[in-house]
Amino acid sequence: MAQKDFTQINTGRVYDTITAATAEEKARKERKTYTDEEARALMMDMNTTGRKGVKMKRLNIAVTPDVSDYIQTMARVSGETMSMFIVRALREHMAAHGDIYEKAVEFRKSLD
Repeated sequence: MAQKDFTQINTGRVYDTITAATAEEKARKERKTYTDEEARALMMDMNTTGRKGVKMKRLNIAVTPDVSDYIQTMARVSGETMSMFIVRALREHMAAHGDIYEKAVEFRKSLD
């Protein structure tokens, strides 16, 4: 089977349209970059959506249906997202058990 010769077809209009669509004539809006201190403050406030280079640490956890229902219900009652509720609950736990945490960190460092 012979190859078709497409050299005689006028493709200028198509290629011009593609070139115009992909040209960087439109100046993209510069996105702000954040210092480490600013990024940390945004993460602590859980306000990182749309912030270039500022990402929250993600955890994928499995919970039983009753715990899931509790988290969902209590988050709604308190007007928080489920993530915010879990973070707040863990912070309360951290405050109550900070001494144990500090000892565990010291022990872990002594192993290095």
